[in-house]
Amino acid sequence: MSAEKRVFSKLFKSKKVDLSLISEYESKFDEVLELDRSITSSLTLLSEKASDVLNRMFEFEKVYDSLLDMEVEAEIKYSRLADIMQEVEMRAEELGAAPFEFMPNYAEAVDILDTQFEGQYHDYDADTSKLIEIINL
Repeated sequence: MSAEKRVFSKLFKSKKVDLSLISEYESKFDEVLELDRSITSSLTLLSEKASDVLNRMFEFEKVYDSLLDMEVEAEIKYSRLADIMQEVEMRAEELGAAPFEFMPNYAEAVDILDTQFEGQYHDYDADTSKLIEIINL
């Protein structure tokens, strides 16, 4: 084989390698570009969802804090109501009367106080309890 044919043969083979590399590059680049766009889109969606979750968590914390404030206030008021009821009950007993004769809504007040003192205000549902645990309130 002449030197000229060997050079052309090597050039031609070299071009084949180059062309196949170029073709593979283009194919892989398209795949990477599509994947990169998908990742960027997913990151944007994830960021939006995270923002939504954080906003809802802040709202949840506000409601939870408000509930705790109400429970502190309730504890004070319920305690005072219980003291008053106890005194009226003693006086009613001294008079030989039933407490409900002097206190309207007596049964309801007893139920409310029983509920509060049994700690039922902290019986959150499973989702609420889990969220409180997650955000360490």
